[in-house]
Amino acid sequence: MLIFGLGAGAFLGPIEGLAQLRLGLAFPSLGLPSLSDFSTALLILVIPQVPLTLGNAVFATADTARSYFGAKAQRVTHRGLLTTMGVANLAAGALGGVPVCHGSGGVTAHFRLGARIGGANLMIGSVFLALALFVDGNVLPLLSLIPYPVLGVMLAFVGLQHALLVRDLRGWLNIAVAILIAVVTLATSNLALGFALGIALLQGRKLVGALGRLAVALRPEGHPRQNRPTPL
Repeated sequence: MLIFGLGAGAFLGPIEGLAQLRLGLAFPSLGLPSLSDFSTALLILVIPQVPLTLGNAVFATADTARSYFGAKAQRVTHRGLLTTMGVANLAAGALGGVPVCHGSGGVTAHFRLGARIGGANLMIGSVFLALALFVDGNVLPLLSLIPYPVLGVMLAFVGLQHALLVRDLRGWLNIAVAILIAVVTLATSNLALGFALGIALLQGRKLVGALGRLAVALRPEGHPRQNRPTPL
């Protein structure tokens, strides 16, 4: 579909932008951020992104990998995902790049569209490196050849496949919490609110259960609720 989209975009769409392509080596330059950059990034990027990064790029990515690959995904741990994202962002920041992260939707996209081995990442990474290094930093006209309808169809397909993972939920409470998170997030356009609400509900359930077990354990022997006289 992607090859078809590129062909259709080159044949039917405007290709004037291709004249802007310039071949040549374009190496990134090293640039360390200032202290003010750190404070700006903390308030604008880091704090607002924490719920999405933890929810989608860490917990959901690990769960999605286990759903698709089973025991083969044992190396996809929360610590491993956090470590690789941290190292990648340190390198990206030093080279003037944008923040990057993992994503459970990306795992579904790769798996459902056929990229199920490690070599797939090497291939797509090689393509990206070649475009970045040899197109002189101006690859957008080439990427603009992909028509939006093609991207929309691919996105809709992957979104549907990813949504089907909700079938792994068990128990009415877990399903209700998932639905409530989705409703709150869609209604407020704020994933942080849905994320916090889901955690609060599940932790509240655990707290109520723990208090109930503690009350039973502390109940003295011979309590009238346990040893009521048999009615005549």
